Amino acid sequence: MPPRIGLALSGGGFRATLFHLGVVRLLNETGQLSQVKRIGAVSGGSILAAHLVLHWKQYTGSNEDFDKAAQEIVQFVQKDIRGRVIRRWMLAWFCLALPRLLMRRSRHWTRTNLLQAQYGRLYKDKALKDLRASDRPHVYFYCTSLTTGVLCSFGRSGFRWHDTYDNPQERSIAAPNTPIAFAVAASSAFPPLFPPIEVSNETLFSDRETFPYSHYLTDGGVYDNLGIDKLSWFQKTTPELDLFIASDAQGNFDSELDSRFKFIVGRNVRASDLLMTRVSSMQIERLTAPGQSPRFVRVGIRMEIDNPGDPTLLPPESQRSLRNTRTDLDKFSATEITALIAHGYSCARKTLIEANVLTESAPPFSWDPLRNWQIVKSWNATRQLRQSCIRRWRLWSSRDWVSYALLGLVLAPLIYVGYLAYLPFKAAQAIRQASVPRLVTSIKHEEATIPIDSKTVYQTESLTSFHRMNVTFRNKAGQNAELYWIDLDGSPKLITTIQSGDAATVETFVWHMWEATTQDGDSLGTYVVEGK
Repeated sequence: MPPRIGLALSGGGFRATLFHLGVVRLLNETGQLSQVKRIGAVSGGSILAAHLVLHWKQYTGSNEDFDKAAQEIVQFVQKDIRGRVIRRWMLAWFCLALPRLLMRRSRHWTRTNLLQAQYGRLYKDKALKDLRASDRPHVYFYCTSLTTGVLCSFGRSGFRWHDTYDNPQERSIAAPNTPIAFAVAASSAFPPLFPPIEVSNETLFSDRETFPYSHYLTDGGVYDNLGIDKLSWFQKTTPELDLFIASDAQGNFDSELDSRFKFIVGRNVRASDLLMTRVSSMQIERLTAPGQSPRFVRVGIRMEIDNPGDPTLLPPESQRSLRNTRTDLDKFSATEITALIAHGYSCARKTLIEANVLTESAPPFSWDPLRNWQIVKSWNATRQLRQSCIRRWRLWSSRDWVSYALLGLVLAPLIYVGYLAYLPFKAAQAIRQASVPRLVTSIKHEEATIPIDSKTVYQTESLTSFHRMNVTFRNKAGQNAELYWIDLDGSPKLITTIQSGDAATVETFVWHMWEATTQDGDSLGTYVVEGK
């Protein structure tokens, strides 16, 4: 009789989602997937688990049916979910929270609501009740309650929780109409990036007596990143499983000797990784203890399979890089996708053969969802995978209209400030273009001659300036000359009369205008001070 299986899908962002997809592919090709009776999932594991159970008939059907269902997951991890969420959240703040005024509270552009909206498109707005069917396994999406410090979960019937950390009595409330996207968002709300998601009596449509206080839920990996805790609890109360298989996409936890952890996000990510790694180590130690029942098999991403003659395996350098791939919800490349799926499949095959769950006749990896397997095995791809650990901000995407809206909001104040700085020059230009021509000369030295050979310009008044200078007007007109200052309004003001052959020195400013006339009022020249 085939073993009845409990499948645990660990956390780890899209890295975990894709690694688990490879493990699930192997279970399907070897006929083991249909024997899975319960699934426990965390974070990135929950993303796949919900889709897996929703499309159970396709995933347990032929390879063609499996491919059709899995393509939705492959396309989803190429959409840069984290970037789309952050960009929309930033747009809401730049717009002074305008979306908060125009939308219902449940649709506000908060980070968690935006994350739910992205998941809603993947699950086509299905509810927990849509996970029910006699031929489908029970599935549990783990969350951590920051309110009580204990593990909570969503299942196909509703919400389960404990009142206190040391209370073994689990409570539950039926809420089958809760959106799957809400449950998965609560399970994958990674603390450094996403605030906790509130579950209240209003959320569950219950009275306060049944659900007296709100639970603020964060990533289930804070409590159990392996995804095995609830399966173990059910096995103690209802022993119906013969085998636990844990697909563990938790990577290396290396020392970071060169980092001083000054940046708040990096510091919080490091602390969360440390906590999750420690909790998982304790769980694995307990589950692999002698006499443990049922049998526990762990498929780990840190496994390295060295068989140079096997064309279905990735190069060892690529395998080692995958364990360090970022645990994120940003866009994964085609190379990263195929490599993680292939590695999950191959690790599961080797582990289950060694555990005598499968035989050597189990098929090697042959699935090529993106038709790029030969490229993924190349040395260039190996070098690309080496960079897969780098987290990118992804604040810009040419395919997302929100990026252009954000760019406009950033440029608008800069353009406005530049416009204000340009106004004085614009005003001067407008005066020159709109006024009546006058015969003027530009004073580029500290001495001007009366009369002048003038040129035509378009300035009718003095312009504001703070640059003082003295100018000497020397009268060579052969007659007396009257010297006028043209004020800021364009009105002439007599300053002095210069006898023929004499000179007069005046204090003035750059861009001020002066005019010399005969005593009969005929113009002898108009001057604009330009400085030295």
